[in-house]
Order: sequence, then structure tokens, then C-alpha cells
Amino acid sequence: ALQPLLAQQYRVYSIDRLGNAFSSTSDDLSYRRFADDLALVLQKLQETQVTLVAFASSSISARWFYQQYQQQFTINAMLYIDPDIPLPHSLSLYQGYPADWYLANLPALLPHLAAGNWSARTKDKLAVEYEEVQQLAAQHNVSVDWNYFEQIMQLRLLIPQQQARATEIAAYIADLDSYATLPMISAIPVSVIDSDFEQQQIEQAANEPELAAALQLWQQEGSAWSAEQASLSNGQYIALADSDHLVPLQQPQQIKLALDWLFRQAQLP
Repeated sequence: ALQPLLAQQYRVYSIDRLGNAFSSTSDDLSYRRFADDLALVLQKLQETQVTLVAFASSSISARWFYQQYQQQFTINAMLYIDPDIPLPHSLSLYQGYPADWYLANLPALLPHLAAGNWSARTKDKLAVEYEEVQQLAAQHNVSVDWNYFEQIMQLRLLIPQQQARATEIAAYIADLDSYATLPMISAIPVSVIDSDFEQQQIEQAANEPELAAALQLWQQEGSAWSAEQASLSNGQYIALADSDHLVPLQQPQQIKLALDWLFRQAQLP
């Protein structure tokens, strides 16, 4: 939904992580690894100036790419969309279940997946996600390349992709620990789009006061961190009310406007 919209004005690359979609796989899969792969891909493309758009946990990859490769590439600006929040309370939620379960059980899980034991549940999960995407696209009149999307969904059913997902989730705890050691970016504009998707989870936990309180603190911590990162770097903090987490499907135009603003700030063509 997002790439065709942005490609009307910009040259856009949407790059699959190893083990995802049409990419080959590896035993070494993580968001940190993707930062290195991204650098290699951009070298092959002969792109030396980039603006990064990172959705959700890919903020880890984008931040590590900036940390490791800011001398090699001109990174003009960054746009985070619902980034992972590298603060203690948020980290405690991210690093709990299911990430800790995958980390503890990965050696036994990979052969279990290889035997096809999770294929049916994977198919059911993808069917639910597909329905959600259809509903959001219809509700917000968003154009989606359904043929491409359906190809990706079919690929996610394959055993190597199931194993890659498990490996990435197991590596997520270490990804987050490394992410949390990095300071906020101040040298380039960083804008942050902050949806209130946590609100739905908070409401669902109404009968579990302790969980609801933990989710509320997560939401508050995330909004405060996002606003501070944007302010420190002279970016925009954009809070979206009544928004789904899948902002690229619900409000792609808002992402384009945020990107347009960043290009104007950096005086880029």
C-alpha cells in the first residue's frame, strides 16, 4: 500500500529481510543483521544518499544502520512509524512472552517446524491477518497490490519462512538489548508517527488491572520517548488518535505527508 504511493514522487526501495518474502535465508537472522544487509544492498544499487522509513521493530535495523554506516552513506533523515521503545518498561514487555519462549525453545522448535507441525496454525494465523488487511484497506479506501500481497502470504506458509520467523523472534531479545545502548539521534531530522494502537489492548485488559496498568505505562513511555526523539532532532512528532497499528494500511497518506515535510526540512529534491 505504501510503496506505490511514495513512488509517485520518490525513488523507493522496499527491501525484504533475509528469510522473508522472496529473499534467501540464513542461520544468522536478526534486525541487527539486516542493518548490514541494507548497506550491502544500497552499495549494489549505488545509492549514497538515503532517507529511511522504518515501521515497528524495523526501527532497530534503521537505528543500527545509522550507527554503523553514517560515514559511508549520507543519511538525510529518518521516519519512525510506531517504533520499538528502548526504555526499561517497554523492553520488559517486548522481551517477555513470546520472545523469551522462542529463545528458550528454538533448538527444539526448528525441527518441530521442519516436520510441518505448525503449518496449519500458520495458515490460520495468516487467514486472520489477511482478513484484517482487507478490512482496513476497504475501510480507508487504500489501494493494495493484492497479487503481490497474496504471493507474500503464500511464501510465509513455507517451512523455511516459518523457521526464519522463529529465529528472528528468538534473536529479538538481544536485538533490543543492543538497541537500548544507542543514544537518541540528534544530527539529522527524525520524525515519529505514534499511533494509539495500545489503547485497544488496554481496553481488552479491563478485567486485569495489573496488565492494564502495565500497558498504559507502555503507551505513556512510548509517546514520551517518541516526542523527545523528534524534538531533539528537529523532527516532527505526529500523534494519531483512533489509529490501528498498521498505519501504512490505514493512513499511508499521513506517512507521505510526514516524508514530504522531512524532505523540505533537509532541502532535498
